[in-house]
Amino acid sequence: MLKLVNNGWNINFFLMATSLLTLLSSQPAFANQACSTVDFNGSAAKLRYRNVQGDASSRTISQSNSVRGWSYKGRLASYVIFNGSKSVVIVEEFNPDTGQFGRQLATINISNSDSIRGWDWDEEKGIASFLLVNSSGTFVAVEKFGLSGFGSRIATVKLSNSALSKLGSSWTWDGTLAEYTLNGRTKVEYFDGDSWGSQLPNKSSFVGNNIVGRSCY
Repeated sequence: MLKLVNNGWNINFFLMATSLLTLLSSQPAFANQACSTVDFNGSAAKLRYRNVQGDASSRTISQSNSVRGWSYKGRLASYVIFNGSKSVVIVEEFNPDTGQFGRQLATINISNSDSIRGWDWDEEKGIASFLLVNSSGTFVAVEKFGLSGFGSRIATVKLSNSALSKLGSSWTWDGTLAEYTLNGRTKVEYFDGDSWGSQLPNKSSFVGNNIVGRSCY
């Protein structure tokens, strides 16, 4: 902390630094974070990654329209694949500098049908959240999750009265803010894992109907 003296420069600098810290602390949780997106281009699911320094890479993770969600929080990548009979979570090592995958660490069943539309995993907290569709609409399910599999269900919260399509849907959550895509339109809303809060103004945007997964940390 700067020592305040009867010097206009020191006082002005202190006030400027204090204002800057206040501004930074008030920014939304998804501001200035590294995000990665998976979209389907008609023949393959492509991972597109850009970090906060602006470095970008692209990599195919599936040769078909089978990806139903994607999550990367800084160490391990996890994504949901529908293999024709059931939906599974695949966990792999991932290098964000090159976009290259390493060892596959786990393959875990998440659903016996094609019912997943988005996926997020906070590996430090051991909490997964995902979009689940059924005849009543689309829901956010929050569960304990690790490399050994799923634990107990923590909450199930309704998101939409309609069942989302396979394309144009995504979900990522930092524990405070949820960013989700419904039929190609992305929104950011406060979510505590059990109930919804207010939606952030000016954060709704159309991202297209090709998105199948997105993750920010």
